[in-house]
Amino acid sequence: MEKWNLIIYTPAYNVEKTIGELLDRTAKAAKGLEEASVSLAALVIVNDGSTDNTKTLAVKASRRKKTSFARIVDKPKNEGPTKALFDGMEESLAIAQERGYAPERTIMVRMDSDLEHQPEDLPRLVEPITAGKASAVVGYIPYDERSGKEAMEFNLRAGLEESRRFLGADIPQFCPGFNAIRLDLFSKIHTKLVAAARKYEREMKEDMLAMDFVELIIAKNMGAQPEIVKLLPIEDKTIKKPTPEKLKYYQSCHEKTMRFLEKEYPIREQSLP
Repeated sequence: MEKWNLIIYTPAYNVEKTIGELLDRTAKAAKGLEEASVSLAALVIVNDGSTDNTKTLAVKASRRKKTSFARIVDKPKNEGPTKALFDGMEESLAIAQERGYAPERTIMVRMDSDLEHQPEDLPRLVEPITAGKASAVVGYIPYDERSGKEAMEFNLRAGLEESRRFLGADIPQFCPGFNAIRLDLFSKIHTKLVAAARKYEREMKEDMLAMDFVELIIAKNMGAQPEIVKLLPIEDKTIKKPTPEKLKYYQSCHEKTMRFLEKEYPIREQSLP
């Protein structure tokens, strides 16, 4: 059976407490992926101007045999997650091109570096693509009250409002960011996503925080309905309880994203079967 190539990219800002474990657990997950004929080609870590030991630990890991798949993009100054994600995308595209990977046999995965996205979910995330059922997949975290009742309710409400309106599907998470996209589709999406992010920044005077969700909308508008996968619950040790201020910021981002999408991708209301 012909193998698939997997390239993961992740923004990393002051994650010294999780970066080592992320790499070790990804190395273990890679063994399971190999059984499904998926080869982990690279995990691109975009060090977004971290002020702790994130860079040092990532570089050390990249020199170890079992985690030599780590590839570091070092940014001297923090520019925020949106720009870090684009840097990760561009490095991932460069790796695929350098190595001559076949676009229809290569999967690009975006994940977080704080272990809210767990490497053990990788086989589940890419399976719809390797099985030929989809060219784009989104994984959502099943939030519960451990993250705070307000955070749980916000993710449910905002996530469903966005996904039902623009995807005709149920995703109970605001801006889910554990996505897998086949490279041939990813390359086409990337150009459109860059243009959308620039337009959003001009109009809203801030970075497009929900770019991962916008990426899914672009995929659908190109004829690829994303497959939805339920992820593992967040581990207790990595649970975060956003402050009221942070939730207020997320609500603002949600409202701006909805306005932007209504303007850029107007569609009729969709009802679920």
